[in-house]
Amino acid sequence: VTELLSLVRRDRQSLLFSATWPINLDEFSKRVLSNPVRVSITEYRARHLPEPAKRIEQIVRVCSPSSRAMLLLEVLKEIKGENYKRGGGRTLIFTLTKKSAEYVRQLLQITGYEHVREMHGDLSQEQRVAALYGFRNDPQGILVATDVAARGLDIPDVGVVINYEMPQGIDHYVHRIGRTGRAGRRGVAFSLFTKNDMMLSEKFIQVLRGSKAFVPPELMEICAESRQQRKDRNRRLREKKKAKVLQIATSGVLASE
Repeated sequence: VTELLSLVRRDRQSLLFSATWPINLDEFSKRVLSNPVRVSITEYRARHLPEPAKRIEQIVRVCSPSSRAMLLLEVLKEIKGENYKRGGGRTLIFTLTKKSAEYVRQLLQITGYEHVREMHGDLSQEQRVAALYGFRNDPQGILVATDVAARGLDIPDVGVVINYEMPQGIDHYVHRIGRTGRAGRRGVAFSLFTKNDMMLSEKFIQVLRGSKAFVPPELMEICAESRQQRKDRNRRLREKKKAKVLQIATSGVLASE
């Protein structure tokens, strides 16, 4: 972007759009824009965590990695009722890897779900377009996708988003669940959280609390364990550094003698 801006006139008009406004983007905008006017649909807070739309109900289910597939099937049975279809009949399921997307698609088809498609980076452009077209035109469709479908795609009437696997960053979480609750509709986002997602737990809890969503006690326990592990790791690093300094000092004394 910086290179492109260097090639155009200085007396230009520039517009910068973003779904979220993290601190690195805030700093970048100050470098490339001159006295910009900021328009935001939510409170401007560049140094805080991103906020999901208030129309999205966030529900967290804590489980083990081995029980996640069964829990997914339970959630899908649960959302069959109209209670969770206020934003539309389509369901978008996110996985972290292409292998998981293929596994979930096969699992759902084996268990009787007929309207299931998958979308990830290993598919050709033609296959991805076909999957997206089929999902858009299927009122009860289910799309299993990696984060390739999280940004920039306008998919109407997605009533439910399910994070089968949590993303690696909190920004990706907000982008994922932002596929529902669009155009004034309400939506629901389920997240299947395991201990493998421990590094995300602290920021995840902050986002949930900021949205006034329920934080399960099991998630709080995982977060506490994550903090303790971080403290223990930092303590070991300090002890290792201290031992190294002491070793160098001792070596210097012996050498001088």
